[in-house]
Amino acid sequence: MASPLLRQIQLPSSVNTRPVPAAISEQLRAAQRRIETFQDRWDQPQMEQFVAADYELVYQSLDWLLETQFPIGQRFLEFGCGFAVVTAMAAAMGLDAIGIEAEAVLLDHGRKTLKDWGVQAELVLGNFLPPGSEPLAEDPTFPSL
Repeated sequence: MASPLLRQIQLPSSVNTRPVPAAISEQLRAAQRRIETFQDRWDQPQMEQFVAADYELVYQSLDWLLETQFPIGQRFLEFGCGFAVVTAMAAAMGLDAIGIEAEAVLLDHGRKTLKDWGVQAELVLGNFLPPGSEPLAEDPTFPSL
């Protein structure tokens, strides 16, 4: 049975035509440069599960959702926030944003992102896996754990 609080929302195909404010675009470009610099470092292990998003499309989607959908509260949760770009963006849009990240080094970068954006959000070191599930990370059939 589906949760009454969760429902699928179809984004319109035109969502990517919504304007992105110049200040937001610049913040996103700066964040993308920081992420690329981090990923291009040869002197540190790569974060295999780190995947950057299409941040402008995320902004456009959040903007559409906030304009057209009836939000229950103003909370936003990002699992696997990495550099916390989406968390910062949500906070800049007036949401009570929380980002959760399992990699401490990425959380440090996330704190810098929040500072760069001049927004307040909560960043938490952790993951969404239940206690005792650590052995699943060694199972080759679950590569994303």
